[in-house]
Amino acid sequence: MTETKISDIAIYNYGGNGEIVLFVHAFPLTADMWHNQVDYFKKKYHVITFDIRGFGKSDDSFNFIYTMENFADDVLNIIESLNLANINICGLSMGGYIVQRAVIKAPENFSSMILADTKAEKEDDRGLLRRGNFIDKLKKEGIGNFPDEFMKRLLFKDNYNNRELYSYIKNVIEQQDEKALTGASIAMSTRTNTLDYFENIRIPVLIMAGDNDTFTPPEHSLKMKERLINSEFKIIKNSGHLSPLENPKEFNQYLDNFLKE
Repeated sequence: MTETKISDIAIYNYGGNGEIVLFVHAFPLTADMWHNQVDYFKKKYHVITFDIRGFGKSDDSFNFIYTMENFADDVLNIIESLNLANINICGLSMGGYIVQRAVIKAPENFSSMILADTKAEKEDDRGLLRRGNFIDKLKKEGIGNFPDEFMKRLLFKDNYNNRELYSYIKNVIEQQDEKALTGASIAMSTRTNTLDYFENIRIPVLIMAGDNDTFTPPEHSLKMKERLINSEFKIIKNSGHLSPLENPKEFNQYLDNFLKE
């Protein structure tokens, strides 16, 4: 693996001669959340991951004021800088929001899209209030108990009791800059509704969701499938919002089958 930095963004390039698979991580994690997928796919694909602006080893030159368009433009800048083409791009949750905008803005760069535990609708009033409350609490109390409170909703209950998984996720969250968490929350709050753009997407799309995902329940995936004419939908069993970490075996198998086809 080679680690490079392009315009603040830390990129992890695992090389290989196969098709390119570019993974975009979730909030509030880093590229390392894809370690199960990297280990599985790097043997037969050219796997690339990166830390979203402000997260992990990526820097910030935007004063932590982000929009979803900034994040999508970072993806397109990576693609241009590395001279990539025919990319299979996979994003989970916030990563899925970023992937949708990147594909809509520059469809010629992509051969397929994988959307996991995400949705296309913008925030409703309830969601906006929830994010606003989170930002206020973060400013007043810092990260504090946020990791534990968040994971109670983030993970399927059986996986929440997995101490190894719990400790791993908590450690990653606690290392993130509070300002980056705030900036990303604002970016998610101000994102657009992408459903109306889906009729123009012709590439194959795989949609996956954990059967116990409470953040983006499977009905959101079904709405996307209805609009994406060349799509398929898979449920990941015994998983909450982080299906690649909670049930990597099933997640990898569905993704592998999709890429082979």
